[in-house]
Amino acid sequence: MKGGYRGWGASVRRLLAWGPVLGLCGCSASGLYRFEKPERVPANEAVKIPGQIEGGVKLTGPMMAALKVAMADFRPPWIAPEKQDTPEGKCLADWRYIDTRVVQASDDLFYVTFSPNLSACGPGLVLLDGGAVYAIDGQGRILAAGE
Repeated sequence: MKGGYRGWGASVRRLLAWGPVLGLCGCSASGLYRFEKPERVPANEAVKIPGQIEGGVKLTGPMMAALKVAMADFRPPWIAPEKQDTPEGKCLADWRYIDTRVVQASDDLFYVTFSPNLSACGPGLVLLDGGAVYAIDGQGRILAAGE
């Protein structure tokens, strides 16, 4: 009985000693970062969602998956408009000024294009190469990327 207790105590001591270090490594190694929940408006500013919504653009689940992969590569989540120094950089870091197109070429192939719309961002902004096109497979892998 004494040996079993001693072994358990050593395991606990190792866990207490290495746990915080491994926990920190695990978060960065696995790509986890602070997730910011989307802002919600106060109840007096909320809108009523209609019972039926028509029109718009329908994206299938696989299209959304391909779009998510391309978005993460084109502009990683830690790139923020307020951290950019130039007006062009601020525009490129803000999804409101990026026109996006998703095309399903086959069951397992998607093309995603990003085109900056700098005229919507501000007058006089010029950017020669700021867009990108991605080929993404149904498994979420980037097959090709280019400008």
